[in-house]
Amino acid sequence: MFKKIIAGALLSSVLLCGAACTENPAPTPGGNGGGAQGNEPPGVETPGELTEGVFAQTLTYTDKAVFSHNANHAYARIVEADDGTLIACGEDFSSNGIPIYRSADKGKTFTKNAENVHDPNYEGYAFDARWQPTLYVMPEDVGTQLKKGDILLVATSLDGSAETFYTTVINLYISKDVGVTWNFLSEVTRSRNKANSDGNENGCWEGNLFVNGEGQLACIFADETDHKNHAQRIAMKTTADGTTWSELIEVVALDSPTQRPGMPCVTKIKDGKYLLTIEMVGENGVPIYWKTSNDGIDWGNITEKGSKIQAEVEVLDAISQKYRKTTVFPGSSPFCVWTPYGKDANGTIFVTAQRTEYSGTMPLGGSLINLFVSYDLGATWTVVDHPISYSENNSNRPAYSNSLCISQDGESMYVVNTVLGITGSANNVLTFANVDLSASLVEETQPE
Repeated sequence: MFKKIIAGALLSSVLLCGAACTENPAPTPGGNGGGAQGNEPPGVETPGELTEGVFAQTLTYTDKAVFSHNANHAYARIVEADDGTLIACGEDFSSNGIPIYRSADKGKTFTKNAENVHDPNYEGYAFDARWQPTLYVMPEDVGTQLKKGDILLVATSLDGSAETFYTTVINLYISKDVGVTWNFLSEVTRSRNKANSDGNENGCWEGNLFVNGEGQLACIFADETDHKNHAQRIAMKTTADGTTWSELIEVVALDSPTQRPGMPCVTKIKDGKYLLTIEMVGENGVPIYWKTSNDGIDWGNITEKGSKIQAEVEVLDAISQKYRKTTVFPGSSPFCVWTPYGKDANGTIFVTAQRTEYSGTMPLGGSLINLFVSYDLGATWTVVDHPISYSENNSNRPAYSNSLCISQDGESMYVVNTVLGITGSANNVLTFANVDLSASLVEETQPE
């Protein structure tokens, strides 16, 4: 199917903190009337009223609201606990530690925990858990410590900026009470800077969690501990108990020493396979690539970066005022989820990123951010409007590493982003929207 897109129907401004917006108009319905998530598929077969069709250009969503305080944020994440509690977090550049927000009413309101999650060695000075937090709900027991339903958090601790740090550490934290209290569980990996490692190391970043096909908890991350050979590579460690981690396993380590694959995200797709998305710093626009694995362990040739995500769309030319075809692709900091909703048994892959990139010049009214959608397990892609968009890409990096989460019942897709949302403020604030997947489906139209 070729879908005509007039890129430019940007969403209205985000509402003030605590206020939910009115539901957007529902599309005309059509069609044929894992484990626990985080970024895994729901454990249901046919949730909701309508499960087959394609997704409308504008998704149906409710409860769009800002839920953080007025400070600059990034790296928005959200999961749903087994009891329905929503747990969200993000980078907060106004304080140390990782803030945790919880909602007991499906995102209509959020409450911030009184205490941030801190590195176990934090004593009120610079070194702390500050960057790249990612949440995960355990879909099954792993060992004796990790139980189904436990909420995990992985985050990067450091003692400076990306240019001035001495040490980076990726740590694992656990909550046994749906995000109310948190405890340090284990150190996954660490790295020194170049100056203190004879140029061999330069950081570890961007951890992402999943349970692999052998029932081990895996943390996949961007690694610079072989810096002379790889400016950055995608690596993985596994644990059978949440405490002791394996040696580093290379997942993507390219022959070019200047390319920097990063920002890994893994989700389960059809038939229990695993999908990995990564960004490719060093290529124009920082495009997103994907690879698959049958077990989350073997990702194929480590020197192959995978397939590029891109879509052909029709846009309005700024000069001729006529429609023309162009290619778009997601750029920087991807996040992926899968839902059984879609055209057929393949379901649908959703990929979000920091921005939408255009081949050539940006068209008149071109959208700055979209969701990239695949109905055939990555073979082809199209785009739909992002529920939480922005209209100006500035030095604050709006939407940097935003994310998605399929609800436990499979009927919703929770979206969290960091965009302008408070009147008179230049800060990107944590913002939530609840997408109704069934109401967002429409009948597939045939090419003209």
